[in-house]
Amino acid sequence: MVMALINCKDCNSEISDSAEACPKCGAPVPKIVGPDEEQCPHCLTILHSSATKCHGCRAVKGYMYEPRYGAFGKTGTIVWGLIVPAITIIGLPISVYAAYRLFVTGPRWFVSRGAD
Repeated sequence: MVMALINCKDCNSEISDSAEACPKCGAPVPKIVGPDEEQCPHCLTILHSSATKCHGCRAVKGYMYEPRYGAFGKTGTIVWGLIVPAITIIGLPISVYAAYRLFVTGPRWFVSRGAD
């Protein structure tokens, strides 16, 4: 394996590409990732591309993050980020009225206008 000198991304000093961190400033050195791998942007640990949690720094990968519930995947983002807000904003009054009719008042007779 051939080692090359690269510039540190933080302090611009020359360091070996096989070093874990810059000896001058301590910044981690980016590694070469394979086709089925990716690098954690926080600690630069090499992970499989399907990983959802970094074993180096415990960062999580997802489309949205909410502190109480954690990271949301694709399905959670669609449901909680798109569908539920749309339903609550648009459909909440309708669904409350429908639930009231179903469970409180029951069916009623309505006079149809123009049904003479």
